[in-house]
Amino acid sequence: MTTPSRIGVVGCGLMGSGIAETVARSGLDVLVTQVGRPAVAAGAAVSRNPSARPYAPWRTAT
Repeated sequence: MTTPSRIGVVGCGLMGSGIAETVARSGLDVLVTQVGRPAVAAGAAVSRNPSARPYAPWRTAT
């Protein structure tokens, strides 16, 4: 089986941007697609600044 060197993520919302960020941090190339430009900009902003993510009650504070 071949190990992937890049992945594609459809959607750049909270989940898509999180997946894209996690995969990119692991060293793979990531291509993200989204229908609307505002959502792409929002997803990119969250990826650049993870503290900008909306509060998720299931996460523990450190």
